[in-house]
Amino acid sequence: MWREELEGNKFLSMLFDDVALFDGMVLCGVYVVGSGQMIDVYFDIPTPVDHPPKKWQQQGFTFARVDITFDVIREFSVRLDRPYAAVDAEFYEFNNNHVRFVAHGVDADLDIASYGAFIQRIRGVRAVGDPFRVW
Repeated sequence: MWREELEGNKFLSMLFDDVALFDGMVLCGVYVVGSGQMIDVYFDIPTPVDHPPKKWQQQGFTFARVDITFDVIREFSVRLDRPYAAVDAEFYEFNNNHVRFVAHGVDADLDIASYGAFIQRIRGVRAVGDPFRVW
């Protein structure tokens, strides 16, 4: 349910002909917000955007960075051996609509159990793992 809901995002479906949101994504940041009740995860989709908006084209953006917020955190663990690690991820539903997000790669592991997850923002970047961004 959660994977379909996030991959069914209207803006993502306008950017990509086929959205493979969680396969081979590049983990760009994990931020614990406040007292740990929310966690923001930022990742780049490694496939170039099929239909970039005009604003993205003007700024040279060819890839999408997706920010997902997890709220009411129940469990959290992370291992990050290097920045911009490639991971495969999956969403699992448990305990009456709670969500577990598990991302695993050679250089990173991330496990978040929360009450919910939602796409906070989708923005353009010039290259996967590009630290430069224009708001």
